[in-house]
Amino acid sequence: MAVRNMACEGATDRYLGYNLSHTVIQGSSMITDEEMEDLPADPELAFVAVEKILRSKIEEHEFDARNNDLDPDPYRLEYMTRVLAAARAYNIDALSELKMPRASRQSIYEFYAQFRNDVDFVTMQIRLNAQRINREGSVGLDPKAKSKIHHFIQQIRDEIEQSDLDIDKKESLLDALNAFAKEVDRTRTRMQVAMALWIAFASGVGSGFEKLKPVRDLLDSIARVMGNAKALEDHYTKKLPKPTDRKRLEPPPAPPAEPPAPEIDDIPF
Repeated sequence: MAVRNMACEGATDRYLGYNLSHTVIQGSSMITDEEMEDLPADPELAFVAVEKILRSKIEEHEFDARNNDLDPDPYRLEYMTRVLAAARAYNIDALSELKMPRASRQSIYEFYAQFRNDVDFVTMQIRLNAQRINREGSVGLDPKAKSKIHHFIQQIRDEIEQSDLDIDKKESLLDALNAFAKEVDRTRTRMQVAMALWIAFASGVGSGFEKLKPVRDLLDSIARVMGNAKALEDHYTKKLPKPTDRKRLEPPPAPPAEPPAPEIDDIPF
C-alpha cells in the first residue's frame, strides 16, 4: 500500500496545526522565519517552496548522519512532520491521506522513501501546472527582439538622467528600468513586469509624464516588440488548450500490492 495507507499512529493532529504560522514548521531549524516570509502567495506554490527547503535540509542532515555513523531517522521524522503540516495548512487535498509512521518502528527508511515519492508526485504536478499558466502571461523573446528592447531601455535611461526630475524619482525610475532589463534577459519575459514598468513611470513622474514624451514613445515601442512576439507565439500555439483553469491535482498512485506469503505444508517428523 502507499504511504497514506500504511500502518500509522492515526491522526497526527497532536503534532500538527492547520494554521501554518502556528504549526511546528515555524521556528524549526529546518526552515527559518525569513524563508517563511519569502514564500509565494499561491498556496500550492508555497507548499512546493516549503517542501524544497525542507528537502534540502533533510538531505544535508542525512549526509552528516552517514558521515558520523548516526541514525538519520529522527531527521526523517522531522521532515515528514513538517511536510505533512504544510500540506494540511495549504489544503493540498492530493496529499490528504499522507500519514506518519508508528513511533515503534525500528526503521522508517522504507516508509520515508515512499512518503517522498508520494510528495514528489504531487509537487511535480503543481510545478507543471504553474508553468502552463505562467506561459499565458509571458513571452519568449528571440535575440533580435531582446536587442531592440535593450536599445530602447538605454534610450529611456538617457532621457531620465538628462531630465529635471529630482534625484529620488530618478533613482526610483532607474531601479524599475534595471529590473525590467534583467527580466528581458530571462528565457520568458513576464508581461506583468512590463506593465509594472509603465505604472512605475506613470505614478513616479505624475503629471510630468506628459512632458517626457520621448520616454512614453519608447515604452510604446517596447510594448509593440513584446506584443508582436506574443502574437507570433500565440499563432503557433493556438491549437493547444488554454491553461486558464488550475488542473485538479491527482493523489499519488498506490504501489502494487505485495504478493501473499507462500503456504508451507506441515512437515511430519
